[in-house]
Amino acid sequence: MELTIDNKPAGRVDIGLFGKNCPKNVNNILHFIAKTNKNNSEIKQTYEGTNFFKIVPKFLIQGGDISCNDGTGHLSVYNNEFVEDEISKNITFCEAGLLALANKGENTNGSQFFFTLDENPKIDGKYTIIGRVLKGYESLQKISFKCGSIQGDPLCDVKVAKTGIYSYEEYLKQKRSFYI
Repeated sequence: MELTIDNKPAGRVDIGLFGKNCPKNVNNILHFIAKTNKNNSEIKQTYEGTNFFKIVPKFLIQGGDISCNDGTGHLSVYNNEFVEDEISKNITFCEAGLLALANKGENTNGSQFFFTLDENPKIDGKYTIIGRVLKGYESLQKISFKCGSIQGDPLCDVKVAKTGIYSYEEYLKQKRSFYI
């Protein structure tokens, strides 16, 4: 995932996804990264150009609202139905740099996601953790400190500029990770 702050490059974040632990949720997210639907036809809905609409220093950076771009929308490739939680007791909010799905309560996952900026065991069991930052966490820290506020309202225009996917084989060849 390539990010911008006020239309200027702000770094790239490479993410490893937990497809074995939460296959349906990862599949949903991958379609918006790859710009395809579940039949692998091209779709217009993508994370590219979307805002990070909630940035709280030392807590989280939230984005992924493809439909409304402000945190109020929902979208999934499963006929726009909410995706059920796939919460693993073995994967908890015990560190910074995790990627999880934002929701409006139990079993309401869609396209919105957030990166953790610190450990937060208080939210264990409430959100599906779908991945971990493998490279580029410093870009998230920079965004958090430069553009975050206690209320969560961004002080800068932070966007996803570009997304893409490496297969595991490509990752091994390039010494890079999957990225969104």
